[in-house]
Amino acid sequence: MFNKKYSVVAVMLILLLALSSCSLSKHRCANCGKTEEEAELRLFSSEEYSDGDDKYYCDVCLRYIVGNRQIPGVASEIESMLGSDSESSETSAQIPETIDSQPLIDYVNTNVHGMGTMAFPSVEFDVNNDGYPELCSTAATGSGIVTTFIVVYDVHNDQGYILNDRQTYDYQIKGNSDDLLVVERRGFGNDRQNVTYGTVVIEDGKLVFKEIEK
Repeated sequence: MFNKKYSVVAVMLILLLALSSCSLSKHRCANCGKTEEEAELRLFSSEEYSDGDDKYYCDVCLRYIVGNRQIPGVASEIESMLGSDSESSETSAQIPETIDSQPLIDYVNTNVHGMGTMAFPSVEFDVNNDGYPELCSTAATGSGIVTTFIVVYDVHNDQGYILNDRQTYDYQIKGNSDDLLVVERRGFGNDRQNVTYGTVVIEDGKLVFKEIEK
């Protein structure tokens, strides 16, 4: 009887350890923290990408990371095309994380309804040329089929704008300077063969993409 009791306890401990091990082995998105139950996770493999970190990301976060890793000097290149004579405008492909993006995030949460919707860290740029910088961000929405789009929030006038051509184009902010906000437009579904660079402007109360031609 004594041995039988200990055998039952031993089996229960083994089962508990097995369950704990399964729970601990579940992956989470390294960026947003979503679990495998909340979103499909993919490995950002160092074998597939030269800068892969071998961490797991959800579709939305991985798409953003992979999209922004390409052509880091594009803002500088496009600005030189425009012949900007500004001496102080250094461009950056890295979106700073020190800006208070909460007003833009609140606007996205109120006006975009879809699974997996999130706005990424904002940059500041005076899109409407009123002397006050707007919050500008790449955002993404979708579960399985993900689309990326541009959100601009005018804090001074409490007005938001969205450029979203779902199932036609995806948009991402690629860099910014004092003189230029560079936006990449590509064919929907991460079509890297159909890529155009430009900026965004507000026309007739709407946010529109303006292609920059050489």
